[in-house]
Amino acid sequence: MSHSQAAQYGPELHRLRRDEQMALTAGNVVDAAAKKRSPLHDFFEWDDSVAGARHRERQAREMMASIVVIEVKGDNGDTAVGEPVRWLVNLVPSDEEGVESEYIPMNVVRQSPDLEQQMLRTAARELSSFRDKYRRLSKLDGILDWRALDDFLESIL
Repeated sequence: MSHSQAAQYGPELHRLRRDEQMALTAGNVVDAAAKKRSPLHDFFEWDDSVAGARHRERQAREMMASIVVIEVKGDNGDTAVGEPVRWLVNLVPSDEEGVESEYIPMNVVRQSPDLEQQMLRTAARELSSFRDKYRRLSKLDGILDWRALDDFLESIL
């Protein structure tokens, strides 16, 4: 979402919450945006044939992100069952604009320095969002080393 879109939609969401006492749930926001005069209307795809395809793509992403495998690790010939790990990770294989993300098996990512670096950049972006969202919660100060996180993000991004 662009800054200009956020500047348009944010005040309307605030107005709905304040003036109409609306709980800001996804369903309520879609209902409010369905009115053609709503400032939120243009954000949504109202053509059901397009929206249906996008919904199925979202479902496919949820499915691929949900599959886990149990890694089996053996020491001295013994078989030990490890923790469940996500089988597929979502990466954009190139930094080019418009390249669609791809779900790649984690064992393939670990064997490729380029893919592993891409996953680190993805992790850094997600950690940056986490930091921006939660840094003001003082109860996390004793758990998280914000300075170390900042240093990590600076080294990757």
